[in-house]
Amino acid sequence: MTNPPILISREEVQALLDWQAVYDATREGLIASETAPDSSAVSAQVLYDQGSLHLKAASLESGRILSVKANLRPNQGGVSGVLLAYDLDTQRLAGIIDAGLMTARRTGAIAAVAAERLNTVAPVTVAVLGLGPVGMECARALLRVLDVVELRLWSPNITATEQAAISIAGPERVIACRTSTEAISGANIVVTATPSTTPILTAEGLSPGTLILAMGADTAGKRELDSTVLDNADVVADVPFDALRVGESAYLPAGRQAEVTAISQLLASSHQLRRGHPYLIFDSVGSSYVDAAITSIIMTRARERGIGSEIHLWR
Repeated sequence: MTNPPILISREEVQALLDWQAVYDATREGLIASETAPDSSAVSAQVLYDQGSLHLKAASLESGRILSVKANLRPNQGGVSGVLLAYDLDTQRLAGIIDAGLMTARRTGAIAAVAAERLNTVAPVTVAVLGLGPVGMECARALLRVLDVVELRLWSPNITATEQAAISIAGPERVIACRTSTEAISGANIVVTATPSTTPILTAEGLSPGTLILAMGADTAGKRELDSTVLDNADVVADVPFDALRVGESAYLPAGRQAEVTAISQLLASSHQLRRGHPYLIFDSVGSSYVDAAITSIIMTRARERGIGSEIHLWR
């Protein structure tokens, strides 16, 4: 008899996902979109008056799991969602997983994988604009993979910014900045991780060669980068097709949209990105393949360790 599906809580997800596992699965998932012929993915969004529902589904033959994620994203920020894991061998629902923590962790890992591949400077000064779960996970992830000499944090709330700076263990200098301009001035890498619908990052204060990890705009109407940045940058995306619809890439001039490069192409080869502009943007809208790769790890480890509560949907 087929085992019943299991319910895995946010706390259990945290216990099952160590950093190295998330990083490895993220890199595998990003490369799979370029190299895995037996894998497929789809993403969509349902808009409502106060936000949007993000739907992402993918299968990875290597993990024998098909994942379906539904995340509710209110316009003011935050996320709540659930992830369904289907076992491709039994052809049955195998798990129902809290998706909030996993989404933030995998987004941070995507930023880290992209920064490793695209950054050419060491050591680096990193500025993070936006200190919600995604911004904080990106900061922690970059500290793990880069030689960060200074980490600058900014959010509209200086008290929250100061608390975030205290909570991050990393380089000797973690600075709570009062303005975004203060944070980005002279930084080698700038992370934008806000739900903003109007640009928060302009070219003012940006140094030539800056790598911008644009992690916030993932829904039609969201935008963090001003045209003074976007029009003067080379653009790489985790999922170019989606980024051109709902990411920062959607605001590129029509004649430049074909120039967006997939990070999977760079990860799967030694191909060097041809640069023609002073800034470099990594436009992330989230990858269904990455979700599937991490879901496979969660389910495998949950089964091995006896984690999760059985749920009986069919009597």
